[in-house]
Amino acid sequence: MQSSTRHVLLATLGGQPQIVTLALDLLLERSIPIREVIVIHPASYPRLQQSVERLAKEFADQHYTFHGQKRAISLHYRVLKHYGNPIHDIVDEQTADGILFDIDELLRTLKLQQATIHFCISGGRRLMAFFAFSAALLNFTHNDRLWHLYTPDALQEQTKHGAVMHLPLESGVHLFEVPFQRASQSLLARQLVQQTRHEDEKMKPEEHERCEQAYKRATKRQQEVLRAIASGQSLELVRQELHITQNTLNTHIRDLLAMSREVWPGEHFRDYRSIHHKFAPYFSDD
Repeated sequence: MQSSTRHVLLATLGGQPQIVTLALDLLLERSIPIREVIVIHPASYPRLQQSVERLAKEFADQHYTFHGQKRAISLHYRVLKHYGNPIHDIVDEQTADGILFDIDELLRTLKLQQATIHFCISGGRRLMAFFAFSAALLNFTHNDRLWHLYTPDALQEQTKHGAVMHLPLESGVHLFEVPFQRASQSLLARQLVQQTRHEDEKMKPEEHERCEQAYKRATKRQQEVLRAIASGQSLELVRQELHITQNTLNTHIRDLLAMSREVWPGEHFRDYRSIHHKFAPYFSDD
């Protein structure tokens, strides 16, 4: 019987495409009904492009062969972006923030869609694993899992760059779950902090005045985006609720950030979360 739950394998991807298929094989061996694989990677470079092409052959016609039988498992690619601009590598704070927020947004969207997530963080840059871990802390529920693929040293050279995409169970390759504090605990802690702030801290009059000034300077559409972001909704939910494209939403966010920097000179507004933190108390006072 097929599970009614949507099980999704996420995997960070670099120059070792076999990590994805080895992890998928081991999850299928555990009778976890993966039906969708999403590989997360920066914009293409030669070795990464080879990984993408190698993986595409394993999912011909959106089917995957496991123990000689074809299964309907779709493969999708998630190119990491920062406000619509592809990220080629982690070279500074801006690209680091971009990757963290893009992964966070993907996890939030999947959880809104009631998906169960299996996230293999063994591929790609080491920092990507850290960002994935951080995003998982904020978004995972008790059914989601973070995985690491262990490959014995003797097999790493043998499988390198996708030379071998599948291995028998007795090879010594195995998955183990990465232990971390569950999101429910993290969310409870955040809720307690927010509750304490609301109870013990009043918004300073000068901050309220600046928020008022910024809000009045915004266009009607920007005000709608501002309210939605301040409410804590994901960007995907904001986009759907306001019936706008991702590019249009990105433009509104850039304009709101620029306006906020003018109203609060000297303060660093890095991304949409900065808008949320600044304006959430303002709208809650309403």
